[in-house]
Amino acid sequence: MHISFSPFRSDTSLILERQGEILLVNGRAFDFGDLPDGGVWPATDLDSAWLVGPVRRENGVLHLEIGLPHGPDAS
Repeated sequence: MHISFSPFRSDTSLILERQGEILLVNGRAFDFGDLPDGGVWPATDLDSAWLVGPVRRENGVLHLEIGLPHGPDAS
């Protein structure tokens, strides 16, 4: 699983946990086990503000983009 982050201003906490093909985002499970190689799921289909880009599988590897909150003094 390859995760990219897209920083944004927020005081909200982010907790990620991986369990195989399942990614827990602040306790909510997203199961990507059914995504075939070459497949893409648009972020809008996933109904989460945390998943900010499409999820795709290339050569067996999941690629996804998660919003990364940062405080007011981030560099």
